[in-house]
Amino acid sequence: SATLAAAMNGDGALSQNSTQVLERSLSPQEQAQRVRDELEGLGDRVWDRAGVDADLKSRIISAAAKATIEHLCPQNKSRRRLSVLDRTSVAVNMINTSIAQLSDLWDTINMSEEKRLERANKAYEIVEQLMTDMVASEGAMVTAIQCQIGEYKNKVTEMRRELGMKPFDMNLHPVGSIALWKALEADMDKLNEERDALILEQKAVIDRFAHLTSRLGSDLSDETAASLPDTSVLAPRATVAEIRERCVMMEQLLAERVKKVVEVQKEMNEWIQRTKCDYDENVAAVLEVDVRAAESALTADLMDQMDGIRQTMADAYSEWLAGREFEYREHIERLAELWEMCCVDEEERRLPRQFDPALLDSLEEAKAEVDRLEGIYERRKEVYEKMGAWKTHWAEKLQFESSENSLDKYTNRGGALDQRIKYENRLVKQLLPQAAHAVAESYTAFLRAHPEERIYIEGMEPLAYIHHLTSTHDLEREMEKEQKAMAKKAQLQQESKWGSAPGKTLLGRRPLGPASSATRVGPAPKVARMGTAAAAAAAENDAAAANFTFDQSAISSISPKKKADGLFPKTSSPKGARVTVAPGTRFATPGKAMGSATPKRPPGSVNKK
Repeated sequence: SATLAAAMNGDGALSQNSTQVLERSLSPQEQAQRVRDELEGLGDRVWDRAGVDADLKSRIISAAAKATIEHLCPQNKSRRRLSVLDRTSVAVNMINTSIAQLSDLWDTINMSEEKRLERANKAYEIVEQLMTDMVASEGAMVTAIQCQIGEYKNKVTEMRRELGMKPFDMNLHPVGSIALWKALEADMDKLNEERDALILEQKAVIDRFAHLTSRLGSDLSDETAASLPDTSVLAPRATVAEIRERCVMMEQLLAERVKKVVEVQKEMNEWIQRTKCDYDENVAAVLEVDVRAAESALTADLMDQMDGIRQTMADAYSEWLAGREFEYREHIERLAELWEMCCVDEEERRLPRQFDPALLDSLEEAKAEVDRLEGIYERRKEVYEKMGAWKTHWAEKLQFESSENSLDKYTNRGGALDQRIKYENRLVKQLLPQAAHAVAESYTAFLRAHPEERIYIEGMEPLAYIHHLTSTHDLEREMEKEQKAMAKKAQLQQESKWGSAPGKTLLGRRPLGPASSATRVGPAPKVARMGTAAAAAAAENDAAAANFTFDQSAISSISPKKKADGLFPKTSSPKGARVTVAPGTRFATPGKAMGSATPKRPPGSVNKK
């Protein structure tokens, strides 16, 4: 003890709270338990330093708890013995006093000694019998308590072992004492409650396992079922934990099967609703499975059969869907033709081009729409045909206009340019007006035959529709011309103010102008100034005309007679220089101003190359 105390004091193992363990508000047994807990809480290093093994450690802790009780109750045993002796002395004195009083009473009547002895013996026999009975009764009580202590000890030990708890400490109370008996009884009641709760939990786990096994189709008569513990016996914690884990896995499997059955049933119902056909008993069996019912079995065989039935139905549905899609495609192609022939607005073309199985009545709607439009077209055939002819000519006109700015428009291969120009003029002057007139005549005849019916194309009658298209197109063309003119004017203003590098000519050479002649020494030649004026005049009307050039070397090869005619002025430019002029430009005769020699073309005049 001294060595242990030194070890504990040296490390400061006992905290300041250890001095407060013995509290007067607690019973001696509770204080002894706190001392035990305090000692058990010491580190192993303290016990090892004191040289104490596990057995000696247990004995020291038990002795400390017992010493605590004896310290708190040092005089209990002696007090109990003194109190019993005092009560015995009082009883003896009371008996002696009672005998003395009886003797006085008997003296008053001169009772014989025999009678007195007889009566005293009778009283002593009663007292003796009373004490004998009391001793026997108390002995039986002590024996019963001792027996119950043994029984309680065995039961508590067994239950603690089942529950995985530490053994009950018998050293907390004196051996065979009432305190030990009561402590064992209280601990047994507490353990019974815990055991009953665990048994209920164990029973719930086993019942859940059996239920999942029946739903998933497993057989409980195999070794797995035989290994299940009895619900009235507490099974080991590891066994219950294993069964619980298996329940979790089985619940996941059951949830997957339930989800799959629900998806298959939903899919089959959609197929039946779309195809609107009867189904056999196998499909009915799958649809009748109630996954919400607790008794419904989703065995592996059932899932395999369901997969086979679903695949068969899926193949039949795919075949039906392919035929329906083919039929829908045929009707939608015919419907597209009727939409164009009947000039149906885009907003009224509701049916999709592609077949959608989700639209249950799409094929029926397509058939009905085809029948309706064919009836309409049959009544309005003359008007729609004339309108179609006008649209064809109008599309040709738009095609010609769209190729105006293309580089190959005036490519004359095999005389195709002349034919194209003639056909374009004929299209504008004859074919389109004639087609519009034919539309008017056919529509007038239609109104006479059907006075209560009108034909509308984009909300307008045929002639109004034609007028709307042509007027809108002319307005757009006029706006486009104005925009080009404004852009050209702005470009010329920019060039006249700041100057710009001239572009290449049709001959691929740089034209002679202010930019090129500025590097020359001395004033620019007259031909250069005349060419610049001609180019500026031509740019106001036709940008293409300004690209026309001729080589000055060609002028030098002309005979003197032609020079004398005044058609070409004399020039001091070096041989080979070239000037850019506009078509129709006439140079002034010698002596006249060269800047005003180029007249302007009137606006809107045709530029003939």
